[in-house]
Amino acid sequence: MDKTVEMEMKLTIARRDLKKLLASELITATMIKGSLAKQELLTTYYDTASYKLTESGMAYRIRRNGKKYEATVKTEQASGGGLSARREFNMPLKKDSPTVSGFTELGLETDLEELLAGEELQKLFTVEVKREIRLLQVTPETVLEMAIDQGKINAGKQKEKIDKRCGAEAKIRPCRAPLCSTVELGRKRAFQHPVPEIRIERTFKIYQGDAFRTRNQGG
Repeated sequence: MDKTVEMEMKLTIARRDLKKLLASELITATMIKGSLAKQELLTTYYDTASYKLTESGMAYRIRRNGKKYEATVKTEQASGGGLSARREFNMPLKKDSPTVSGFTELGLETDLEELLAGEELQKLFTVEVKREIRLLQVTPETVLEMAIDQGKINAGKQKEKIDKRCGAEAKIRPCRAPLCSTVELGRKRAFQHPVPEIRIERTFKIYQGDAFRTRNQGG
């Protein structure tokens, strides 16, 4: 599979069911011992004043994880069977400052410098997240990564908790797995529901209001 393709299933977890999920046999029986990792992530999304990236079906973010920074460009996603797949291009940064150079060398077909045509990238909003990551050995051949996020979105003076309408967001990604394993695990989690709208789309609505037509991207 193309290494630039990120494939995941996103689900919401009701606040009352989060502890129930983590204590369930589905998780306790499959979690790899010692795999629990906790992260505090600060992610900033950027675009030009005329939203050239969004209109081209792309999202640009810088994520801080501890003292490390990483720039990511994501393309439009395809969805089916509960899974979403998008191409993702990641580049380490020395500081928290956006750059558009270097992504074509990673395989991005679009030349960002040419697309932006001199327009500068501007900060749109930030997402603060406390993330818990667990590795699940669901079959001898299948390892899935489950990330549970709780936090908030900051868009100017407006703020919204990620878990305002639920308890948290969960993402399930195959580390080493056939696609059917990811889908099957999601189906077994009967007390969860598909995310009604992905984070970046919801945040654009906070940032500009429902009049802004957004595309399914980000995460």
